[in-house]
Amino acid sequence: MDGMNDVFLEYGYQWLLGTTKFLYGREENLINSFLELQVDGLIVQPVQRPGTFFNRLMETTNVPIAFVCDSLADVAIPAFMVDAEQAGRDMVQCLYERGHRKIAYMMLSDYPSPQSSGRLRGFLAQMKDLGLECRDEWIRRTTPMHPEMERDAALSLIRLPDPPTA
Repeated sequence: MDGMNDVFLEYGYQWLLGTTKFLYGREENLINSFLELQVDGLIVQPVQRPGTFFNRLMETTNVPIAFVCDSLADVAIPAFMVDAEQAGRDMVQCLYERGHRKIAYMMLSDYPSPQSSGRLRGFLAQMKDLGLECRDEWIRRTTPMHPEMERDAALSLIRLPDPPTA
């Protein structure tokens, strides 16, 4: 985010940032609030759902919109994304090169995004390609934006009789 902010400032823009905690209603309220402030554009990591809101938004406003990190299949908004499957592979490879062989994976439980599922596919594929064991008990699902649940999931991994090393 720092890199985006630096570019915006260089071109005379002030960056407004909001978080939705992956909730549809919050996303709509936040975007509508930004539009009331007469922003020059929107960069959005969309909450996964049907694109009705964004399709309606494109019909009613001239504000440019771009998606980042995720896209919606039924919305014609440009999206800037990483190759999620390759990112999952790269995460495993990086840890492998540092000597880890028992690698856990934590993911969001109720957020079926293409990026999230792609990272998991890449993780599983790279574990298999490297001949590493991938136990079901080493994969944890957490609730988005709930640090206490993420902490508990990490602690449950550490407390296993044969815990992962990464």
